[in-house]
This record gives sequence, structure tokens and C-alpha cells, in this order.
Amino acid sequence: MKKFLLLSFSLVLAFQVWAQERTITGKVTSVEDGTALPGVNVVLKGTSSGTVTDADGNYRLAGVPSSGAVLVFSFIGLQTQEVAVGERSVVDIAMAADITQLTEVVITGVGVATEKRRLAIDVASVSGKNLVPSAVASLDQALQGKIAGAQVLLNSGEPGAAANIQLRGLNSLGNANPIILLDGVQIGTGNAASALAGLDISNIERVEVVKGAAAGMLYGAQGANGVIQIFTKKGSRNQRLSVTLSSKVISDEVVRGKHNLIAGLHHYDTDSNGFILSTGGGTIAPDPVTGTWSDPEVNLTADLVNDKPYLETTFDHLDQVYRRALSHNTSLNISGGMNNFDYSFNVNNLLQQNVRFGDLDRKNIGVNLGVELAEGLTVRSTTQLVIENENLQSGNRFS
Repeated sequence: MKKFLLLSFSLVLAFQVWAQERTITGKVTSVEDGTALPGVNVVLKGTSSGTVTDADGNYRLAGVPSSGAVLVFSFIGLQTQEVAVGERSVVDIAMAADITQLTEVVITGVGVATEKRRLAIDVASVSGKNLVPSAVASLDQALQGKIAGAQVLLNSGEPGAAANIQLRGLNSLGNANPIILLDGVQIGTGNAASALAGLDISNIERVEVVKGAAAGMLYGAQGANGVIQIFTKKGSRNQRLSVTLSSKVISDEVVRGKHNLIAGLHHYDTDSNGFILSTGGGTIAPDPVTGTWSDPEVNLTADLVNDKPYLETTFDHLDQVYRRALSHNTSLNISGGMNNFDYSFNVNNLLQQNVRFGDLDRKNIGVNLGVELAEGLTVRSTTQLVIENENLQSGNRFS
């Protein structure tokens, strides 16, 4: 009798456990086009019990509790979803792409954002934060050493002079100038490098450089020289007013080294007082009209040595030609936004000296305004004003 009761109790308990579990079926499709999604993971939340969808997007999961069951649907590149089963035995869902899982994004030549790893061309990106600390005052010089395969060569030391930029060498198009795009607009069609020299570094958000002849697929034949895309700073919607003031003082001077290049002794013939004799018989002196010195008299012998001190006035021509140059670079940026409107204003003043001759006074004014007219439709206006006053001859410094 006891064995019969125990068996009956076991059968009833097993029936109750079976009655509390069920099998759930369903289909997983794509939100974009409704196609079936194979390989999607379907897991009973809080357990290791799960399955995957077949080639038609269908799945079948047994052992699901009759109450409180939650199914978790996940797949790489898709948004993970948790669905409460409730009283249903069929659970169909549609899954959308997870845009937050995109890796580094770049802007292609047609203005479409895409993942960098999907591009067949070489794209290098430099953040504006890595450019501002540079001790140089122009964007082209600030790019030196920051882009692999790019040669930035300085043709002159004059203030405001443009550098020569080559991306992966020369080609057969007659020049090596890359295309310069500022916020999507081509600038510097005559001398592309000079366009970079006039921009304010503090107003640059980032710089993207497309290298290699493959860039011609996006920008045409001229793109074979490479493309430099410059993006200026802009405000953010619903951003509080932000004011940034930066100022730099740059000091440049010629490195003379540890050795004095000015001779202290000479070997020329002198009179009884020690003054150098000229070939005409008198002492050497500068011509009052031309300023040139007469030739000194010298008797060349095998034992000639420099053992006589100069009594005449001597000049250090390096000090006459070169000077310590001080440059001041001050920038003010105001940005913010409200509702569907964002703004960014930038003012910069550069006073640059050259170690030899020349001064540059450059003023930059930048305005970036954006208005979102509708969802996905934004109208943006970008203005860049550059005023330069360059003085290459600041006077004769010879005494």
C-alpha cells in the first residue's frame, strides 16, 4: 500500500512539472526589409537553455516555464531584445541594426559616413586636440610627422609661407598638390598648400587625409594626389554656452652652437700701431659711399700664422642677420546650441616674426551655424574670413 501511494505521488508530481513547461516557436526577421535572419541566438533569460534560428529564421525552444519567462534575442550588429513570453506559444520578432556598434567612422568623398575598415583606401585622421599644442602657427606645418606617408616640406622661413605637401610622392599629372576641402568645399585651387597656411589651428575639429591613387575613385583624377579634408568646430544642440580662450607665445632663434665663429686674431700686415695695412699703403677702412672695405696687405710665407689681434671694429654677421623672433597667437571660441540650432564663433589674431626679416599680422574670423529643419535635414552655413598683412622687408639691420 505504501509503495502504491509513493508511486502515485511521484506520477502526480511529474505531471505537474510537465504541465508547467512548454515549447515556444517563432520567427526572427529584419526590420529594414522583413527578410529572415538565420543564426540569431534565442536564450531563456537567467538560464543556459537556448537555441539559434535556422536558415528561414525559425526557432523552437522547449522547457520554457508557463509563467514569468523572458526570451533574449541577440546577434552581432543587431540590437539585443528581451521579450516577455506571457501566455503565448508563438513569439515572432523583428530586429534592427545596432548603429552603436560601428567602429571608427570616416566621411567619404560623396558625403556618406561609413566604417573605416570597409574602405579600400588609406585614410588617416588627426584630431584637432593633437594640433593645438604645436609650437607652429600654421596648419600645414602642424601636420608634420602626424601622417604616415606624408611629406611636409618647408620651402621658405618667411612668416605665412606655405609648405609643400606630398602624399605618397609624385605622379604623372604634372604636380603633386593634393585637394584641400574645408567643410566639404574645395579651397586653394591655385596653390593648395597656401590655403592651409592661412587657417587657424584652434578652430580645427579634425583633419582626414586620403592617401594613394585609389582616392581618385571618390574625387576624380585630381584626387590621385591625395585629399586633405578639414572639419572646423561647430556647436552642439542643447549645449550650454561654452567660451574658450587660448594664447601662445612662441620664441624662435637660430642655433649658433657652442663655438664662436668669429676669428680673434689675424695674419695681415700691420703698421707700427697694429692697424691692418691696405694694398694701397694706408690702413684699411670702409669706403664712405659703398661701405665696402679695402683689401688688406698680406705677405704669404710658409710660416704665416694668425697671431695679431684686431684693432679695427669687427662685426658678427650672424647677429646682424638673425634675431630672436617672438610670435603671439590668441584665439577665442564661443559655441553652444538650443533646440534645433547650434552655433560656433571663432576669432584669432596671429602676430608672427621671422628670425631674419619679415612680420605677419593675420586675423581669422570663423562662423559655423546649423539649423535642423526636419528630422535628418540640417542646413549649415560655414564662413571663414582671413585677413593677412605681411611685411617681408622690415628694414636693413646691418650696421
